[in-house]
Amino acid sequence: MADTAAWHRTPARDPHFQELGQKQISFNEISGVPLRNAFALALYDMMRTDHEKRILYLGQDVAEAGGVMRMTALHEDVMAQDPLIREALPDWEQHVKHQHLPLKKLFPDRIFNTPLDERGAIGVGIGLSLNSDCRMRPIVEMQFGEFVKIGLDQVEEWSRLRHIHAANIPTPGVIILHTGGGDRIAWHKENQAPVFFNNPALTIVWPSDPQDIYDMFFASVASDKLVLFFLHIDLYRTKIRRLFRVPPTKPIEEFGIRVARKGTDVTVTAYGRMVQECLAAAEKLEEEENISVEVLDLRVIAPLRRETIISSVTKTGRLVTVDEGPPCGNIGAEIAAICAEETETQEALLAPVCRLGSPPTLWPPSQYWHFYIPQQDDIKKAIRRTINFDRSDQESP
Repeated sequence: MADTAAWHRTPARDPHFQELGQKQISFNEISGVPLRNAFALALYDMMRTDHEKRILYLGQDVAEAGGVMRMTALHEDVMAQDPLIREALPDWEQHVKHQHLPLKKLFPDRIFNTPLDERGAIGVGIGLSLNSDCRMRPIVEMQFGEFVKIGLDQVEEWSRLRHIHAANIPTPGVIILHTGGGDRIAWHKENQAPVFFNNPALTIVWPSDPQDIYDMFFASVASDKLVLFFLHIDLYRTKIRRLFRVPPTKPIEEFGIRVARKGTDVTVTAYGRMVQECLAAAEKLEEEENISVEVLDLRVIAPLRRETIISSVTKTGRLVTVDEGPPCGNIGAEIAAICAEETETQEALLAPVCRLGSPPTLWPPSQYWHFYIPQQDDIKKAIRRTINFDRSDQESP
């Protein structure tokens, strides 16, 4: 059993991407375009360097339309900055629709629409992944993350294949999950990451930074294991200041947790859009109350990098976990458990762990969404409460 547990933790990476990581794909530095183009550029750069045409992208409306979320389309500002695109498609301006160029125009035989059948789309991904002769690397997009529940059995089966074959065959694949709270109906925004968190055969990632989105999507496609790639819809329109298009040299598991902001008084963990909320709250607290907050961007949710959490909490002595969803059974609950069972953090904690999340109920009507998920003021209150906790007040006289 120890060997099988090691299979799940040990990175498995396709040699093509290992070699690609030793050289630069493009010397272009992209700036001033929407954040979603970090994803689209990674897809474009991977397909452009995949001369064997093994990478395929499947999803609803992802072909000629460029996808509902425009993840398979490039903004015209990107095309203006990248001479390689103009060279590949000299008449690109004629193909631009709604200010985007669907990548289907550049890779007509590698981006496909699927029917409204999530179970079937994931099943096709399994078949492509197991095609050892062609060694295909399928990417399957769920139009909204909540829809993955329809194909839950297929996800579970895909994740087990490598285990069943004693890690002797690669089972590559990436499932893209668009999710996150906002002014949308409930089925378009519920956080599904905790649903899969207890499956040790899955790699679960949720980047919040543009460069991380580029690098981690690249690394996810390079993995020989199934990766669930979560993206928060509310981040897509954020402008990219600067994006370096260089293939990552490490496997997806080794990205671990990013220290998004260093601090000394309290550790705050978050992922997705909540990272940005926590960073904004931390800036305000330091400016107004001289509270130093360390923000950990979890980004690789599974396998979770325990060492980073333990090191940070041991340093600060306090912990606030922030989830976009009810705290019970969520990612923050696991982090709290880690700190409860490790001697270092037990001895270092100066206050009880604070788990901040949404109320223990389902999503309200869309116009009330901002009353449901944690906001900056909620995060600031949780941090103040943890900072001001006095253990002596809790002791009996």
